[in-house]
Amino acid sequence: MLKHKSSFILFLFVFTLLSACSGLKLVSGGSSNNPGPKPTQAIANIMNSQSTLAVLPTQTPVPPPNTPQPVIILSPTPIQAADSRDATLQPTPSCTNRAELIKHLNIFDNAALDAGQVFAKLWRIKNTGTCVWTTDYALAFYSGEQMGEQPSIPIPSVVQPGEMVDLRVDLVAPLIQASFTGNWVLKDASGNNFGVGEMGNQSISVTIVVKPTPVPTSGCVACDRGRNPEIP
Repeated sequence: MLKHKSSFILFLFVFTLLSACSGLKLVSGGSSNNPGPKPTQAIANIMNSQSTLAVLPTQTPVPPPNTPQPVIILSPTPIQAADSRDATLQPTPSCTNRAELIKHLNIFDNAALDAGQVFAKLWRIKNTGTCVWTTDYALAFYSGEQMGEQPSIPIPSVVQPGEMVDLRVDLVAPLIQASFTGNWVLKDASGNNFGVGEMGNQSISVTIVVKPTPVPTSGCVACDRGRNPEIP
């Protein structure tokens, strides 16, 4: 009985082996006219296609015809000043104010005047600068004894460079016996003072001496002689 059992087991093994071989043939064979690729060959094909795609160069897309190309406008570079000081505008005078005293026309220095006497002082002045003196220019009191109520007197007419003008101021002698001097300067349209001399910084002046006030008399010579022995 053991012998029959062994034969039966051997038969089952052989049968199973044959069945497996037949199944493999059916699966792998398929249609004899269009055999499928082997698994290893399919994997190789997939890998080759991926490597081919990887090495393809990236191409720049070509614009379609008649497509306007963008225009690049370059902004001009601003010109920088060579020196920062050049960029700052410095005010420069357009002309120079200067004068020259030609002469005193009256009331010379130390002229003797009565107390309270009204008088006019005149100077002849020349325009030695480069500015035109307009009627907005003036003769203005600067220092000393003003001897009047006029702080400034307008220039009477337009004075071109190189021309002369006579300037007048009306004054009143003080009531005190003494020597008095008043200093005057010129003033431009902007209110800036200027004068005479080489540097244009000297004033023009008037100097008077107020005479003693006479002693009043009573009309009686003897009486006056008694009060004042110097009376003849």
